[in-house]
Amino acid sequence: MRCPSCNAENPDDARTCTSCGSPLPVSLVETAEVPVARLRDRAFAAVLDMVVIGAVYVVVGSWVAGRWGGLTAQGFELHGKPALIAIGITSLAGFLYYWILEATTGATIGKAALGIGVRGTSSGGIGIGPSLVRNAARLIDAIGVYLVGFLIARFSKRRQRLGDHLAHTIVVTLSAARTGRLVAVAMLLLVAVVAGFGTSAVRRAATGAGVRDASSGEAPTTDAAGGSLRLERLRWVDREGGAERPSGPYHAGDNVYASYELLGAKTDSQARNDVALSLSVIDPSG
Repeated sequence: MRCPSCNAENPDDARTCTSCGSPLPVSLVETAEVPVARLRDRAFAAVLDMVVIGAVYVVVGSWVAGRWGGLTAQGFELHGKPALIAIGITSLAGFLYYWILEATTGATIGKAALGIGVRGTSSGGIGIGPSLVRNAARLIDAIGVYLVGFLIARFSKRRQRLGDHLAHTIVVTLSAARTGRLVAVAMLLLVAVVAGFGTSAVRRAATGAGVRDASSGEAPTTDAAGGSLRLERLRWVDREGGAERPSGPYHAGDNVYASYELLGAKTDSQARNDVALSLSVIDPSG
């Protein structure tokens, strides 16, 4: 807590300034209007916030799978670099989600739905700086599925996790939060709807446009059932599993192998794959 007279920093539970002896403002925690939030409410809020971030991951993952490969009939499956890209974008979006919402409104969608919010220990809003410190500390608090943060808050007088101690913030139960809860629930439903439409749009764009091969410019082929098929990572090699052949014309009698990934096959009710593929290679000399 900062002294308004000499600007010296004091412990949050101090009554007078340790530097100049002036009375300090009464902590928000000690007022009846803003009791400290229960840990179970914070846990439920965290689950709701993870639903929001999960919706972001579904949209981002669908886009990454459509761009670099990985779309499946049920959704998408990412490995290696595409998985790192999807996780990285989602993590950045999640951090901005917590940081900006708590700095500007004091609550994420999950917190607002549970009627709780983040406040400074001696003031109302927390601002950009304290919110940045509080959410950066999630890297430590979140260890063991927030086990570290839970234990620190459990044995803290004001139920403050590490991020709260560092940023001088507390999570409190808000009065007159009924309207905010209704708005938060509506926003959760909106996030689910937007994520559903966004994922469908991304998948349609990926399967409809396909990926054109840079050398041939051929458009995606179509299977007998009317579904879109796509060749990805098409390259020509001299032998099966061999290195890619240098660019240049082929000659009569050359053995050429094609290496590619095929996307778009459909599975019937008996889990059988039905794929029709036609690949034509035209010699440049005719």
